[in-house]
Amino acid sequence: MLSVAEEEHLRIRASESKREAARVLLRVMQLREALYRECRAFVNETCDSEEDLTLVERAYRDAVGHGRLAQLSEGYALAWSIDDSQLQTPLWRLAHAAVEFLSSRELLYTRECAGAPCGWLFIDRSKNGSRRWCASEECGNRERARRHRARQR
Repeated sequence: MLSVAEEEHLRIRASESKREAARVLLRVMQLREALYRECRAFVNETCDSEEDLTLVERAYRDAVGHGRLAQLSEGYALAWSIDDSQLQTPLWRLAHAAVEFLSSRELLYTRECAGAPCGWLFIDRSKNGSRRWCASEECGNRERARRHRARQR
């Protein structure tokens, strides 16, 4: 979500303003967790938390006020400028991406990894929509090995 130059700029800014950086980091983590719970509730067809949705929405409303429309050679895009006071830029980008994702068709293809105790969410882009694990080479292998050991017993 950040270029290398933006990351370095924010790293310097955060070292100069540790208290503000810690506050923004906490808000980013809260937004990330609220987004995870919203997506997980959608995937598992359970009731989502109004509090989580409100947190995502509030962060998005704040973010929209800081974005701008930039003209590119291939059209237009939402752009975020970083100046010396904008430690919140990653939060704004995350909030915008979260609302874009929650309101997209991609949400319909979101699955929860079947590998215990993983719990990661992923987008299933397989041809027949039958992917079960976030990463076949990790969670899938563990699950296949577990089933193999159970059969051997």
